[in-house]
Amino acid sequence: MIRIAVADDDSDLREVVATMLERDGHWVEVAANGRECLTLIDSGTIDLVVTDVFMPGGDGMSLMAAIRSRQPRLPVIAMTGGMGGLSHPSVDAMKSAGAQAILAKPFTRQALREATAQVLAACGSPTR
Repeated sequence: MIRIAVADDDSDLREVVATMLERDGHWVEVAANGRECLTLIDSGTIDLVVTDVFMPGGDGMSLMAAIRSRQPRLPVIAMTGGMGGLSHPSVDAMKSAGAQAILAKPFTRQALREATAQVLAACGSPTR
């Protein structure tokens, strides 16, 4: 079972994303910001991080930088409704920060499922 940390300051979206991932058979932990998510990551049991980019109390860009320094092989999917959507400079900034995949909000369960499978396959993690 893949263990996924979901970080988003919007509690409704955080729970929706967690539910979508759980319905696909994943074990999910949630965090309201980057600092909380780092605590989950430091436990050593997380296989994938799905994070919002813009959050108070530790944003996704800072979180991705911390992940790269602590666990450089831990895959990350970035979610954003800002930075101009998925414009080229936005994508470059998120990929430079460490995102292997990027989802523009709002996104479908299928888009999340595909991004999760793609990122896990690319890093060699088993998928369900």
